Amino acid sequence: FTTSILGVMAVILVDRIGRFLPGIRDVMAAGESASIFGRFFGMTLGVGFVEETAKLFPVLWLSRSLGSEVRPTTVAYLGVISGLAFGATEAILYSMMYAEGHAASAFGYGDYLIIQLLRLISLPFLHAIWTGTSAYFAGLSAINDAARRVVILAGLSGVSILHGAYNTMAANWLGFVLAMLSLAIFVGY
Repeated sequence: FTTSILGVMAVILVDRIGRFLPGIRDVMAAGESASIFGRFFGMTLGVGFVEETAKLFPVLWLSRSLGSEVRPTTVAYLGVISGLAFGATEAILYSMMYAEGHAASAFGYGDYLIIQLLRLISLPFLHAIWTGTSAYFAGLSAINDAARRVVILAGLSGVSILHGAYNTMAANWLGFVLAMLSLAIFVGY
């Protein structure tokens, strides 16, 4: 519930505020860049890092309240649930936007169906995989107090890069490859 409502609201708030703040505005605008490197930079920092932080924050809070005896796999499970909740809520919001676009004849029925299938079925699970991976790092951080922040930041950064790369390449086959790489990394951990 926290990730589904507060996490999505936090991302929307950062997006709205970020449009007016110098520096942050430039990072977010880079996500629309014609340059693939600019788009990757903007998608990684302006979307990936913001969304992954919003999904991981409730997991960090909950795992901290469970104490130092919590297992990394338990924290990863909490991350999967957090990511799934976020992804499902995001999919619903996008679905409403796509339905309005379809009603306004912005795109045909076939395109509408493909977008809906991708958004509603695939992407919530991809969000779950990413958050599960970064949450696993959060679980590992409980084992090593000295490197707690570094381990969490390493997991968050790696997943943000995967998220940004996927968003940058989602329109072609490389997006599929990145989704499968994300799954392989999650299963590996």
